[in-house]
Amino acid sequence: MKNLTFCLITLLSITLSAQEDIEQYLLTDSLEIQALVEQNVLLDTEEEAGPKVTAFTNFGLVGKQFSNLDDLNASLLSAGYGEIPSASLGWTFGNSIDVGNHITIVTSIFSNVFLNRFSEGVDNSSRYTYLSFLMGMAYRKDLGKFHLAPGLGLGFSQNYLTLKPNGLEEMDWDNLYLNNDLVVAVRQIDFAISTDLSIGKYFPKKGAGKHLLNLKLGMVFHPFSFVKPGIYAGEGNAVKLNGAPSLNSTGFNLMLTWG
Repeated sequence: MKNLTFCLITLLSITLSAQEDIEQYLLTDSLEIQALVEQNVLLDTEEEAGPKVTAFTNFGLVGKQFSNLDDLNASLLSAGYGEIPSASLGWTFGNSIDVGNHITIVTSIFSNVFLNRFSEGVDNSSRYTYLSFLMGMAYRKDLGKFHLAPGLGLGFSQNYLTLKPNGLEEMDWDNLYLNNDLVVAVRQIDFAISTDLSIGKYFPKKGAGKHLLNLKLGMVFHPFSFVKPGIYAGEGNAVKLNGAPSLNSTGFNLMLTWG
């Protein structure tokens, strides 16, 4: 009887110990399965959310080299006006949106408005103003702490030639109808294509987010004009100018921006 009791107790102990091992094994498997499920749910959620998007508002300076103003300058000099400088300092403003690891969508406005000056000639002075708007895309490639991004853009440029008599700063209203030597503005609007290469670097921002320092070298082409040269009268070109030299602002530009 004692042997039987001892055997039953021993068997019960083994059974209880085995049951605990099985329960512990099942609990471990359950936790691992739950972790895998949660991980898969997180991955699915990230995939559904799409690629990471970061936006920057960029401000900066631009230096532009004009390459298509020879005919215009020749005409200005022959008429006693100051010629247009071959280079101009300007400003730029725009937005860039980084999508995923490689794609950047860019919009930019750049101009020499407020920074250009009249060039004094023998008899009269002249001033050249450009304003370009471009939308484009670039492909980013990491290069250590920097990234390179070749890009392509499309848009338009408005170009203005302002002519005035040297030294004319003001005049009387009564002389308005009698004086032919008035300030005249000529406008031309061109379709624009840009190609560029930029190098950028991200800097941490206080709190969340980051800053972007970017240097871009590019070329802007103007294959044709939307609006031919004409005398500008505030609401558009009032008088078409036949035989006028081109005013387009084709040339290289160098931009330094902070966003």
